[in-house]
Amino acid sequence: AYDYLGQRFGSRMQHVASATFLGTRVLAEAVRLFAGMLPLTAMLAATHMAVPHFVLLTGVVGITLFYTLCGGLRAVVWSDAIQFCLYLGGSAICAALLMHGLPAGSFSALQHAGKFALFTHASSPFSSAFTPLAAIGGGTLMTLASHGTDQLMVQRVLAARSLKEARMALMGSAVGVTALFFLLSGVGILLWLYHGQVPLQATGLSSPDAIFPDYIVHGLPAGLRGLMVAAILAATMGSLSSTLSAMTAATVGDFSSLCAWLGQKLSLSQLGLARAFTVFWSVILVGCSLLFAQGSQSAVLLGFSIAACGYGPMLGTFLAGMAIPSARATELIPAFCLTVPLVLLAMVSLHPGGHPLAFPWLILTGICLLFFFAASLRLARSLLPRFARKPDA
Repeated sequence: AYDYLGQRFGSRMQHVASATFLGTRVLAEAVRLFAGMLPLTAMLAATHMAVPHFVLLTGVVGITLFYTLCGGLRAVVWSDAIQFCLYLGGSAICAALLMHGLPAGSFSALQHAGKFALFTHASSPFSSAFTPLAAIGGGTLMTLASHGTDQLMVQRVLAARSLKEARMALMGSAVGVTALFFLLSGVGILLWLYHGQVPLQATGLSSPDAIFPDYIVHGLPAGLRGLMVAAILAATMGSLSSTLSAMTAATVGDFSSLCAWLGQKLSLSQLGLARAFTVFWSVILVGCSLLFAQGSQSAVLLGFSIAACGYGPMLGTFLAGMAIPSARATELIPAFCLTVPLVLLAMVSLHPGGHPLAFPWLILTGICLLFFFAASLRLARSLLPRFARKPDA
């Protein structure tokens, strides 16, 4: 994905963008990896099997690493397709079971509580990702950034055999994700009914991420319980294998001179070096995942927020390269390097209405800051020669 930035602005811009992708991706994927282990941890705890979290993480990452190393991107694509069907089917079964056990009048209660509303209307519009403006405007920016500038998604398009197939894959992804989100959102509101229509605090659960694992352990029969755990692990492993492939491709492709030097020092071929980097990133992911503790914020939203810190500056740089012919690396590289840490700071420190700043606004903040800093640097460069001139005699 970042070859374009190298062709447009030079290798330094390519390196900065790729390094940002690697940093934000490893953190975002570590959060998702941690969340994917919660159902398995809850199920083992219910059977009084004390398996350390590190052992579970290492086992899942090790299996994913094995088929990613052996099969490469082809294995990633096919396993993703199979795993998608697995967790789509598991979610459908879960929704059907929840609907089967509903008491009379449940759908009236859902409608009365506003659970069928497409958007939320939060007291602070900047604290929710599901207000109309954040969902439509921010969702558009999120899709542009993730499907157009993130190697995790772009590698799928690059794997297509033609431009036509790549376009069909993008459109098919839009349809599939819409159906999946509709199904998972339905499971969410059905779980609200299952827990007696009470707030999270009244359920005795510590965070939103504990709701579904609790239902899997206590609400499903034994056979389906294993199927749902397998479905969630499939989703986790599918995301993990794609991430490992994308991070390795970015490392080997965007830092070719460094990789060539390492290959000579370690006496490794290009393929051997790529496999070594895949192992390296898997170890880093396990280590970062162990640093995250189960908090009050949803792990999915936290992962989106971390990714959004890089999405905004990245999308802004691509837009500048395509839409502004006069854009130069001398302004964009410093602006990019200033923007990323500031957006990370905004994610951590800004809490409108007592809640973290919603991830769509982080993307918009990154784009605006990038253009502001780039324009300021350009203005400063144009004014400096004027101030440096000597007054006429």
